[in-house]
Amino acid sequence: MSKQTLRQTNRQILAELPPLKKAAYDAAITTRFLKLLVERPAETVSVYNPMPFEVDCTAIIRELYAQGKRVCFPARLNTDHAQLVFKALTEKEYDACDKSDFFMQGGNAPLVSPDLLVIPVIGFHPIGFRLGYGGGYYDMALYSLRKEKPVLAVGVGYSFLEITDAFFESHDEKLDLILTEKKLVIPT
Repeated sequence: MSKQTLRQTNRQILAELPPLKKAAYDAAITTRFLKLLVERPAETVSVYNPMPFEVDCTAIIRELYAQGKRVCFPARLNTDHAQLVFKALTEKEYDACDKSDFFMQGGNAPLVSPDLLVIPVIGFHPIGFRLGYGGGYYDMALYSLRKEKPVLAVGVGYSFLEITDAFFESHDEKLDLILTEKKLVIPT
């Protein structure tokens, strides 16, 4: 099955997920993440502004701020270029920004290099590959960040999004861990 077909299929499945079940799954993933953060501390954490069908990481964002972490969000340098940068926002700046834009631009917020990235998945392979939206943004960002320093890339998604067929390509970057509502997947 092609990546495009997998994306369409999984997005349809996600659209049909009942809201109460989704909320329970999101809470379980949040709990797993916060436990992971104790085991693998990081000072600068990249999170994302969730689309309605993605894992809602709002509780994670709030807890990161409460713990005094530097919280950053992906942004594009410009709309014609696929390079992601990461902008640190204070909690006040986060509260004031337009959450309908996945790539929250963050105005003049400082560019930072995250130690840990929370990355949404709409599909994943248990050996660590992520099915995203097809832009290659996170693959390029992970490749660049990993040349600079060690980073921990944590995919978050639902267990029913696991794909056992090989869909990945040579340019795809592996995730270090994948958190679902049921388990922590440690890729081999």
